[in-house]
Amino acid sequence: HILASRIGMKADIHIEAGLYKGHYPSSLEDVQEDRIALAHPLRREGLLPIYREVEFGLFLQDEKAPLYVKVLSLRCDLSGQIPILWVRPVGKLEKIQRRRFVRVPCFLATEFWIFDEELASPFSGIWRSGSLLDVSLGGVRLQYREKRRYLEKGMHILFFLELQQIRFLCAGEVVWAPPRKGEDIFEVGVEFGGMTRSMEKALLVFIRQQEMSGRE
Repeated sequence: HILASRIGMKADIHIEAGLYKGHYPSSLEDVQEDRIALAHPLRREGLLPIYREVEFGLFLQDEKAPLYVKVLSLRCDLSGQIPILWVRPVGKLEKIQRRRFVRVPCFLATEFWIFDEELASPFSGIWRSGSLLDVSLGGVRLQYREKRRYLEKGMHILFFLELQQIRFLCAGEVVWAPPRKGEDIFEVGVEFGGMTRSMEKALLVFIRQQEMSGRE
């Protein structure tokens, strides 16, 4: 099996929809014929609930080029030291190019709303003010001023992005959360969870405009 020599490789499980939508770190633990064993991903210090016959994406972090394959969950094995999630590939293993999105500076006022607050305590979520400092087709850098940190890596948020006088509502996941920038200043990187065709077109125009103005 092509993956037999890659046991121990870091992996990323990508669930595209539903309550547990997001990216979860894992690793390749074993390969047997048409089955793959992964370290069962965690969520909030417990096992991420993954039921049988759930399809999701699997990224394997090869040094040369990341590998991607669609898999179907089979069963969870808790008998060993590491909880194992057995899956079966349902598509071809593909090499994918490392995407490098053009990132341009901006300064756009925004508001953001934290899903995780609402899940922990229904009807407690509030809209908070922030600023977008740069943007790409992959996501944004968000800055907010608060007495304490509200956004941690792995959290999911809604936020507004105004382009061409249209206020787009975006969903995203916090993928980068460094130490505080200054007194009461925090910055995070947010990856888009998806976007409409109209938003993508508006964003492409905005990025080109920012690139041109930066060259002048």
